[in-house]
Amino acid sequence: MEFLVNAGGLLIKHDEEQLISLIAQFINEGKPGCGFFIKGVGCIAKHEDGQMMMGRTIETVNRLFNKTSDDIMHTVKRWASEAA
Repeated sequence: MEFLVNAGGLLIKHDEEQLISLIAQFINEGKPGCGFFIKGVGCIAKHEDGQMMMGRTIETVNRLFNKTSDDIMHTVKRWASEAA
């Protein structure tokens, strides 16, 4: 499965391993108030207080509690298969 990630206005294709690595890096190094979109799937963001958030659209993001990059990737894959 491949995913298109909006990175600074550019769409970059990622496979599952690359995307899970990107998610893990964002959890550890992402700045509060930042995020990224996975085209046709959803968005992942970091709240101003540092809490991870995720939703199918920016308007529907919810806080994530005790989620790992594997947990987030599982949700991304499920949403991608539902969108297809």
